[in-house]
Amino acid sequence: MIDRLKFWAPFAAFILLVLIWAGLSMRSCSARHQDTRQMVAADQQHAAAITNAAQGAVHDQEAQALQIQIAKDAALVASLRAQLARVHSAPVQPAPAPGAPDPVDVAPPPDPVLGPDKDALIAAQDQQIQDQAQQILVLTARGDSYKAAWEASAQEASSLRLAHEAALHLAHAERWRGRIEGLVVGLGVGYVGGKL
Repeated sequence: MIDRLKFWAPFAAFILLVLIWAGLSMRSCSARHQDTRQMVAADQQHAAAITNAAQGAVHDQEAQALQIQIAKDAALVASLRAQLARVHSAPVQPAPAPGAPDPVDVAPPPDPVLGPDKDALIAAQDQQIQDQAQQILVLTARGDSYKAAWEASAQEASSLRLAHEAALHLAHAERWRGRIEGLVVGLGVGYVGGKL
């Protein structure tokens, strides 16, 4: 019985070490694949963040250009309003002399050379409203682009953290696998050396 135990104990220990080694190899392989997968995902998310940030910068430029246009529109509307008010304002009548008949309020006809008509003012206001609406759309798109860039950066950071954890698991599994390989080789060399 003791002879059988002497024969099977090293064999069982060898089988146990091989099973542990195989388990560590599978864990190492899995960690390596997870590390690679997370690094690829992080690279893609980094590219998406850069693309979205660049799109946000383009929207910034569009919004600045629209702001200049809106300022021009506002200046034109103010100018047209002032001209229209000046043309349609009633002239100041001198105070009537005592005993003179009351003056009749007569609005002077608009001078087509000096003043715009109401349609030009309305058209200028419509253009201003359209430019403001366009600016709102551009500012919304800019905000969406920057938000998407931030989300992609956050996902990239998460992927890099997961890749780092996988790399740590890989190093741990490889270290134990190497220890077991060294133990198996040492035991094998010692066993063969002892038999010779």
